[in-house]
Amino acid sequence: MNFKERYIEHLESKAGIEGKLPLLCQEEDFSGKDFADLDLRGAAFFGCNFTGANFSRCDLRGTDFTGSDLTDADLSFSIMTKCVLDGATLLNNKLCETIGNGQQVKSLQIGKVTVTYSHDKRYYDCLEFDITALNTFPDEVVDAMHPAALRWHQKWSSIVSNIMIEAPAKKS
Repeated sequence: MNFKERYIEHLESKAGIEGKLPLLCQEEDFSGKDFADLDLRGAAFFGCNFTGANFSRCDLRGTDFTGSDLTDADLSFSIMTKCVLDGATLLNNKLCETIGNGQQVKSLQIGKVTVTYSHDKRYYDCLEFDITALNTFPDEVVDAMHPAALRWHQKWSSIVSNIMIEAPAKKS
């Protein structure tokens, strides 16, 4: 039985008795596992390995990843509000339109563009950049990315960069 089936079985076994109970795992290896589309609200994963795991489109509100390794994990389109990432390793994550936790993963909605950033990555919608790279791009490069990109970049890039400087994402 894979993790997704196990978690669904766990929730179904508790339904109608005590309501939805959060999952608790400690020091388990979930590297490369597919958690896409799961509602993991309130789950606790202490010291687990999630290297390369897929959390795309997950509801991770209140999920606790204390001490876990999330290197190369795909967190795209996930909701991470109040997600606990203390001591977690966040490196080279996919953060396409992710709603962050306001500490290690931060997000902004500016016009029609979702800006998400961590200590090492910056996303404009689903365009990924090194945290420092975008301000060094010439206008011709930005213009080639998307028809409206240059106009948005000229208006908002320095403001977004200042926000990232004044309110940097914490490195766990």
